[in-house]
Amino acid sequence: MTGPKRSSSSYASIAQLLKLFATEVLFISDVAEEVEAAVGAGMRGLIAVRPGNAGITPGRYHEVTTFDDVG
Repeated sequence: MTGPKRSSSSYASIAQLLKLFATEVLFISDVAEEVEAAVGAGMRGLIAVRPGNAGITPGRYHEVTTFDDVG
């Protein structure tokens, strides 16, 4: 276990386990708080827009609806 999904230290641990710098990791989630935590650890983050997403602030992060949107 690396910790809570909404804690930046969890994402720092994930990068360390992957043997990558956090800046080398792209994290995509439909939960804004998870993206916030990953970005707080130094990762790049995208919001996956899906029906029913809650708590997304428009324009805060680049939004994607399919993997084709990841560029």
